[in-house]
Amino acid sequence: MTVSTPQSHELALIRGLLIGVFLILLFGAVLIARDVLFPILFGLFLALTLRPVVRALCRVGCPAPIASFLVIATLAVAIAGFFYSLSGVLSDWVADIPRMMTELRWKLASLFSSVQEMQDATKEVEQIAEGTNAAPAVRADGPGFLSTLLGQTANFGSAIAIGTILAMLILGSGDLVLLKILNAFPRDRDHVRKVIFDIEARISRYLLSITLINMGLGAALAAYLWLLGFPNPVLWGAAAFVLNYLPYLGGIIGVLLLGVHALTHYPDVAAGLVPPLGYAVLTTLEGQIVTPWLLGRRLELNTIAVFLTVLVWGWLWGIPGMLLAVPFLVLFKVICDNVSALRLLGSFLSAERAPGSGKAAHAAPPGD
Repeated sequence: MTVSTPQSHELALIRGLLIGVFLILLFGAVLIARDVLFPILFGLFLALTLRPVVRALCRVGCPAPIASFLVIATLAVAIAGFFYSLSGVLSDWVADIPRMMTELRWKLASLFSSVQEMQDATKEVEQIAEGTNAAPAVRADGPGFLSTLLGQTANFGSAIAIGTILAMLILGSGDLVLLKILNAFPRDRDHVRKVIFDIEARISRYLLSITLINMGLGAALAAYLWLLGFPNPVLWGAAAFVLNYLPYLGGIIGVLLLGVHALTHYPDVAAGLVPPLGYAVLTTLEGQIVTPWLLGRRLELNTIAVFLTVLVWGWLWGIPGMLLAVPFLVLFKVICDNVSALRLLGSFLSAERAPGSGKAAHAAPPGD
């Protein structure tokens, strides 16, 4: 029986303070080193996702460097070709934003604002229709917004390019990185090997599954808008595909953007609400039924843990952090499942209920 002493309480307090200071310094370092850490983490997750494909090519006799180059090049060409095919439609849509915002203001003014504001908005719409200078405030702010957006997009694109090159180097090295890690743990080589392959399998399955789910969501939305006769359904399907990589926020942004466009496209507000409502229904079905069913127990995560992780990484890194939040949580959960001291935390991160609670009383433990 251990007896607590004042010294033990003081040691526990000091230990807690040191842990708190360490976490504060860690968050500060992650925040400051965002531009360096993001491409590294992106390249690592991309390499983990594509490693099964590269390994399959190696089994048929293709050298690892050539296999990694072929896989990365094929992926890059496919993505670049897809977005290039939509670039014309997207540029036209961006150029039409001032007119859409003014028309949206007119329609909303007819519902919520005074008669004078509605008349002012009507004059702006008439001026746009006549080809005169309209909506000066929107046009004055437009270049600043667009230049900021283009600058952020360029920075994000350069980080993605660096991460892609890093992933190609990791994949091209074959099992060199794995051997280096195993040599660092000579006493636990088998256990470390199991953890690494478990991380690789789950990260790859998660990201590939999410990609297929997002493709299905984009195709379903494009088909829905095509049936409604809505313009550019393929563009909106592609937008849904990309935005759905952002947990929670992506669907909200997509619904709002589609709602703005729909309200300016249809003559009345009621008809303009049909496309975004359909988008909201599709994202709800995807999040509540399709994704849990396809991912299954091994990759399904606690909703609270996912939300908090997305919130923290979004606060630290913004949109890039939200993109990496869930893959990072999957990686952390795999580590918790394979380290005995962290299994309690891993069980919290799991979406399964605790044993003895309702239908989950006979559920397998996390990671089975």
